[in-house]
Amino acid sequence: PGIAYVSQTDRQMVLVAFRLTDSVWPLQVSFPVFMYNAIRHMTGSVMQADPALQPGEAIDIDVPAGLEKLVVLTPQRQRLDVSAAGRPQARFAATEQAGLYRVEPEAAGVSPQAFAVNLTDPAESDVVPREILAVGAETVTGGGDFTDANQPLWPYAILLALGVLCLEWYVYNRRVMV
Repeated sequence: PGIAYVSQTDRQMVLVAFRLTDSVWPLQVSFPVFMYNAIRHMTGSVMQADPALQPGEAIDIDVPAGLEKLVVLTPQRQRLDVSAAGRPQARFAATEQAGLYRVEPEAAGVSPQAFAVNLTDPAESDVVPREILAVGAETVTGGGDFTDANQPLWPYAILLALGVLCLEWYVYNRRVMV
């Protein structure tokens, strides 16, 4: 099985050389971490999302020099004009909807920005495994050694078959000599 990252001029792809439905990888802890990192890497080259905001929270948007207004595209695809009026930052407070907001400058050559409005706590969205986990007033530390609960039986079956094969060879050679 292999995984490859391919970047072309108009798109980026992560190619997985096996069917995810035929593997147990989506059930492993590493899968959401991989997906999070892959999405973060692929969207980071086009636009970098700032930390998530809560609904109704205002954000200061950096305004490139010489721009008088910005257009903010809401998650419902509404276009809202934000006046910059020669300031280096413009304040945007219409963040009632949860989702990804895209800031599109009205100038050529200026890359778009993005920010997210989430209903959840940012710590809940962080899927990276932790060494220490706080549950209420109690702190739980992770164990260093992991054991598989479902160990495969095929190595033992191969070892048994090899033993039977050696026993058969021994009995055969003994009968030929007598």
